[in-house]
Amino acid sequence: MGADAVVAFYGIRLRVPHDDEDSIAGLEARTDPRLVAAQKVRLDSWWGRLTDGADYHLLISKRLGVFGSENNAEKQGIETHY
Repeated sequence: MGADAVVAFYGIRLRVPHDDEDSIAGLEARTDPRLVAAQKVRLDSWWGRLTDGADYHLLISKRLGVFGSENNAEKQGIETHY
């Protein structure tokens, strides 16, 4: 069962086809060249998919936060004024 959440990034989104087993294995092992390069320059990354059978998304840049019932408005580096 999944949890409701929104991952907010400011950067690039790459599509990883759901049947690209080599790329998915690299993402799972964190050996994918895109993840390794992002880590070397201290960028954040996230990958996942919206529904079963859909393509994966790889997000690289700075993570602004994870929002939703599970993460309850976690934010990084964002100053909020009311």
